[in-house]
Amino acid sequence: MIDAMKKYFATWPKGQRPLIGCATQQTGKRLGAHTEHIDEKHFELCTRETRDLKFDIMLEIKDNEQSAIIAVPYAARERVRSQPVDIDPGNYRYIYENAQHLQNEASERKR
Repeated sequence: MIDAMKKYFATWPKGQRPLIGCATQQTGKRLGAHTEHIDEKHFELCTRETRDLKFDIMLEIKDNEQSAIIAVPYAARERVRSQPVDIDPGNYRYIYENAQHLQNEASERKR
């Protein structure tokens, strides 16, 4: 995967940062159907495996902001190691609460 990404990045215009879409296939749906909510284990693995590459990540997920709030700390831990990232979920209280609710529901379903 890393070699393929490097080849892809070489085709990107000079001075522009490559953009990669990150999505998890929804089980039992047509090929390319994205999950409703971020798959944290999948996203964490993706950010860890690609930590040394320079590119932007576009989450391809249906609940957008809710999953983004969960994704940012994973990406920050791997990609912005030299800079502190202070994310105050209180600024996004309703979105964060809904994301927490969805995350709890998903955990319950897995059990």
